[in-house]
This record gives sequence, structure tokens and C-alpha cells, in this order.
Amino acid sequence: PLASSATPQTIWSSTKSRANAVFRKDRLYVRSNDGAPNWKLMVASYDKPQSRDWQVLVPEQETVLEDFDVTSEWLLTIDKKDVLNRVFVHDLAGKRLREMTLPDLGNVAGTRYDVDADRVYATLVSFTAPSRLYAVDGRDLVWSLLWQDDPPLDTANIVAERVFVPAQDGSRIPAFVLARKGFERDGHNPLLLSGYGGFNLGIAPFYVGTLASFINRGGIYVDAGIRGGDEYGERWHEQGMLARKQTSFDDFTAVAEWLIAQRYTSPSRLAIQGGSNGGLLVGAMLTQRPDLFAAALCAVPLLDMVRYHKLLIARYWIPEYGDPGQADGFRTLLRYSPYHNVRQGVNMPLT
Repeated sequence: PLASSATPQTIWSSTKSRANAVFRKDRLYVRSNDGAPNWKLMVASYDKPQSRDWQVLVPEQETVLEDFDVTSEWLLTIDKKDVLNRVFVHDLAGKRLREMTLPDLGNVAGTRYDVDADRVYATLVSFTAPSRLYAVDGRDLVWSLLWQDDPPLDTANIVAERVFVPAQDGSRIPAFVLARKGFERDGHNPLLLSGYGGFNLGIAPFYVGTLASFINRGGIYVDAGIRGGDEYGERWHEQGMLARKQTSFDDFTAVAEWLIAQRYTSPSRLAIQGGSNGGLLVGAMLTQRPDLFAAALCAVPLLDMVRYHKLLIARYWIPEYGDPGQADGFRTLLRYSPYHNVRQGVNMPLT
């Protein structure tokens, strides 16, 4: 079992800032976004653990500091650059020494440190293979494979591509495109476009699973990292929330239009999907741009945005969407609320 001190503990939070900490020997290591939307790593002694005494160990970077581990000899940081994670080795004074070479293709999805064994457990994820669990020695940083699954799905002919789509305001929207090897961009491919764009939840590599059947038969799957997620940290999230929520929908529209312009597919062969906040996204697309899509899968959606806060726990989502009980919030929500923007005489895609 992992020692309790190996588990990061949330020690302080507010509406704008959060911090989580781990304890090693006589030091307290704290990852915080206070005044650092991309996060920074702080350090303190047990004698002076108050936040006013925290010292910067790894300052905020242009990339997002996702996580960290401290072994007996090294400080390991995981940062996210263009929706892919990298692992860097630092000395215990915080000096960055090198980027770690991963044992195989994959994205580091998570780590956990075992104090007693001085070992980091790391999960690597890729599109064409299930998660693989590795152990990393805390002294020599040697990787060893502990576990992997052997599924019956055929992914040998599936390829993944990371693309960047220009948004209306010039920003770059990241997206993953999964397709069969050798597919042609002739505008005739059936394509399923997925998105979420909210609550600081972004895209990352994942095992295709049952999507393999769709892709092996000639379909294309695209996962779009629109604003509202965490693809580029809290700033990316803030650009797709509250009064800026329309930006999420505009980004999704931009990705769809780009896929059509680049002849990955055509409107008659393009379907979209999303659930929960992603269901709101799909609902907004159905009412705003029904001409772009032939079909839509709208799962457990929010569609009545002027009453959403009255449903179960949804009042806790007011910091994300705004308060319909306030005049400004009501006006913003009414502008895109799918339930209130259905137009007479306009045909909707199949749902």
C-alpha cells in the first residue's frame, strides 16, 4: 500500500486559487495556482508551513504544471504542452536537468509515489493500446513495466494525428484526429466530431476501445479541445465560461468548418456528439449551425439555460455558466440557450 504521505493533500482553496501538497522528509511541497494560472511549485519547512513562508521552487511556465513527484533523489514535474504531457527531472533545489525519455509511445496520464519503496508508479496512455502501468525507480529513474492488458480489438491500422485549427480570433484549437491508415481526404468520409469545452476539463490521449470498429470501417473520429477546457490552463478555461461561453461554440464551429474545408468529410457525412456540458454544446450547435451536421448525439444535456440552476445540483454550476436570476446572466444565457433558440421552419440534423 502507498504511504499516506505519498498522496497529495488539498490544503487550501478559494474561488480563484487552489493548492495541494505532499510531505517529504522535512519539507512541504505545494503546487499552487495563486497568482499563477499555469501553476507553480512552492516549498516550505515544517517549522514555517504557512502560505506566507512558501518559497518558489519551480516558477510558473508558459506550459501548464500538471503534477509533480518528489523521490529520494529527484524532483519530477509533469507539464502539458499542446495537450500532451512531458516529464522533467529536476534536482531537489528545483533546477531543471532534462526531459525524461518514456519507455514507449504514450502520454503520462498520472503518477503516484510509494514512499516505502522509493518508487513512482506511472500510467501511460495511447490511442491504440490500453493503459500500461510502469514503476520508476526513485534513484536511477529506470522504468519497468508492471502491467498491461491484451484486448481483442484490432488497432494495428489506426493512426492518430494532432492538428491545430485556427479559431475566429486567431487562437489555435487543438484536436486529435483518429483514422484508418491510408484514408483519403476526399470529402466522403463519415466523421464523428466530439467536444466538451467546460469546467476546466480538456482533451488528452485515450484508448480508442470500441471506436476501433467505426474507424476500421472507414470512419474518422475527432476530439476537439475547444475553449472552456484546460488545454492551455485556466486562461483557456476562462475564455469559454460565463459571458464568454459562446466562444466554446464558435471554436467547435471552426473545427467543423476546417474539417470540411480540408476535405476530411462533408456536412452530409458529419455527426457530432457530447454529453452533459458537451450536450449543451451539441444543443447550441443544433440551433446555431444545423447546416454543418447530418446527425447529432446529445447526451444528458443542459438545454434550458434560464432554468438549469433549479435542477438537482445544478445551482453549483452558476460559477461556470452565470446566474439566470441576475439580469446580466439571464441575458447572456438566453442568447444561446438551445431550448429558447429553436427556430420555426429550420430543419435540424437527426438526433
